[in-house]
Amino acid sequence: MMPMQTTRQPRLASLSFALLAIFGAPVGVARAQEDLAAKLARIAERAAKLEVDRLPELQDDVLALADQAGIPSVIEALRAAGKDAPDRAKLIYGQSLLRLASASAQIDDAAGLLLGAIHGGVEDGVGSAAAQALRADVVRFQEQTSERVGDALAQKLAAGELPGATRVGASTALFELGKPAQQLEAKAELRRVLESSDVALRESAVLALAEIGDVDGVRKDLERMRDRGGAAGQVARLYLEIDERDLVYQRTIAQLSARMKRDGAGETRGMDVANVQLLNRIREMIQTQHVQGDLWDDKELIEAAARGMLNALDPHSTYISGEDYKRFLFDLNQDYGGIGAFVQTLNGIFQITRPIYSGPAYQAGLRSGDAILTVDGWETQGKANDDIIKRLKGEPGTPVVVKVFRAGFEEPKDFTIVRDQIQVPVIQYELFPGGIGYVELVSFSSNAAEELRRAITDLSKRGMRGLVFDLRNNSGGFLEIAVEVANVFLPRSTKVVRTVSRVEAEKTMSTRGRPLVPEGLPVAVLINERSASASEIVAGALQDHGRAVLVGERSYGKGTVQQLQRLFQDEEYVDKNDNGKFDEYEPFTDSNPYGTQGVYDYSPRVKITTSEYFLPNGRSINTQYNKDGTLKDEGGIKPDIEIEHERLPIWQLQELERLVSKGVFRKYVDEQFPKHRELFVKLAEGDAHDTSRYPEFDAFFEGLGVKTLSKDDVRRWVRLNVRERVSDDRGKVFPGYRFEGDYEEDIQLQTALSKVFEKLGARLEEVPEFARIPTELAEAAKRREEELKEKEKKG
Repeated sequence: MMPMQTTRQPRLASLSFALLAIFGAPVGVARAQEDLAAKLARIAERAAKLEVDRLPELQDDVLALADQAGIPSVIEALRAAGKDAPDRAKLIYGQSLLRLASASAQIDDAAGLLLGAIHGGVEDGVGSAAAQALRADVVRFQEQTSERVGDALAQKLAAGELPGATRVGASTALFELGKPAQQLEAKAELRRVLESSDVALRESAVLALAEIGDVDGVRKDLERMRDRGGAAGQVARLYLEIDERDLVYQRTIAQLSARMKRDGAGETRGMDVANVQLLNRIREMIQTQHVQGDLWDDKELIEAAARGMLNALDPHSTYISGEDYKRFLFDLNQDYGGIGAFVQTLNGIFQITRPIYSGPAYQAGLRSGDAILTVDGWETQGKANDDIIKRLKGEPGTPVVVKVFRAGFEEPKDFTIVRDQIQVPVIQYELFPGGIGYVELVSFSSNAAEELRRAITDLSKRGMRGLVFDLRNNSGGFLEIAVEVANVFLPRSTKVVRTVSRVEAEKTMSTRGRPLVPEGLPVAVLINERSASASEIVAGALQDHGRAVLVGERSYGKGTVQQLQRLFQDEEYVDKNDNGKFDEYEPFTDSNPYGTQGVYDYSPRVKITTSEYFLPNGRSINTQYNKDGTLKDEGGIKPDIEIEHERLPIWQLQELERLVSKGVFRKYVDEQFPKHRELFVKLAEGDAHDTSRYPEFDAFFEGLGVKTLSKDDVRRWVRLNVRERVSDDRGKVFPGYRFEGDYEEDIQLQTALSKVFEKLGARLEEVPEFARIPTELAEAAKRREEELKEKEKKG
């Protein structure tokens, strides 16, 4: 991303500034300067009425003047107006001048204005903000400017007149800008603040010391703040985590250094000149000879090279762009400010696939299948999903107006939705007939264990006597959360996983509390080829300790742990809701050199495999590859009962997809549901595969004109739409996805239920809703046997 002054300062502006300096200002220019002075004075008047944290907003007004009157004129006006300006105005003028300045004298003047706002008196936050501004722009300062600013800060601190927060800010700035002796004095000043009786001031000094690298000196204070929680506690936790990563890094460097000494490679061994030339030569060839070389810039090629290096090591090490990291964060912490709905574009129409039933979209009246035509008057037709979603998201408490069309509407209607903080559910659960609990865990995000405990508690109160725990399609998440989830089933001090690394000591992670699921309650765990990482840790631990029977397909085979390492600083932002992360509606500084102007950018990250984990019995479930990329070990967890999910033939899927895109199933349900609501609620729970229970089904089937689909094929998809409509009606989703999680259609779930009943010493036929399951399992087994024989015939 280019520095701001290069986009605001054309050559003509620089030339006019030079001529002005030589010949003086003509009458018209003098009047213009008077006008600018008056406008800056009005900005200063507004500043006097604003809270300190809102003062940066006025910088945009100053920069707008630069667009109108030219950068040189505004720079001169700022330098003149700042001499006798009040502190708040000096802060705004100084920050604005730093953003506009290009010459060292102008930067000196900007630093002088900010220093002028740092002095004794009543604490109003301005002095602290000015010190922060000096630190934020230290990279702009020449060596002489840094020295002068450091000397000035040292003098102000030595006078002993600065109020609390300003004292902390000035000390931190001095550490960044000062000479070694001044840095020692800055640290000593912060330590003196630790003796203050003002808790908030003391904590700000603790965080400042951590920021300048003295984590060891305030570790106990940081740990207390972390344990207490709150915004300051979150920052303390981050400093402790960063320090831990730094220790790992230092150990790595030490080990590499020792190894190089042992190998006779000396103290340093970087990439030699020939290798650098190799990469540069390839880059040049791509850009000058490849048919699409003109479409790739240096940054994109370097990122591709980074991905290539990391991907060559293993499938999980990779380079992550800032945009990809933003999506990664959302997957792990699924909350945001918005309307609360799952959405997609289908046949060119942006639609609600399902509202989150606890969210504002559902409360405002939006339902599955609704087409959103406009967002605050902005048309969605032909727009990218991400662009539409960005407009739907926003600060909680703010309204957004969407124009919606729905089957049955004569014309589109406007809905006003008040945005809220949305948390995407990671747990779905239901109590099946016969007292069998079914819990689907979508991901091992930060709140997964807590949500699981809540679900298990509720099911237990309702009489649960057996449990099916569904980890299918769960790609993992936090390792620590996996241990907490295992603790729901396993006794205290039970080994869950062991990690082995090149850069840190071997670590065994065990359960720490009492299990929530009673020891004698039968548990079946569902896994498939998309169950990975944390899912495999939990499933494998329960299997090794004999706590659950595993049903389904061999899991993915990801038995390694990756660390995310940031390459640059993320852009700074104002954390308005104190949740410790950036939200789309929060103001930010546009400063990431690897980002896009006008968009909040995270730094790129490297995700690198640092350790391998082993299950309690010592087995590794990691899929192993040879250096040439060929498979060495299949990896994964083999379930106790292997059974594949039934897959439809391609021709059948294509025909069904054609009908879905025409909306025939949804149309049938929309027409029949108002007339047969109670019946459809029962059919959503179970229909015993009986098409005669659906009103006018035969006529509907004949009207489809399909020859490749049976009535039962169509029934399944009609019922799928019935379940969606009933979910909207009752405000609660059915667990699972499509047919997964539906005990009438899901062969893997049916197998798990049969194993739970077997452990209970009961028979599925004793529960009317499950009476068909033994027959369906037998029929499925017969089909698999016939398919196997057919494959053997074909060789």
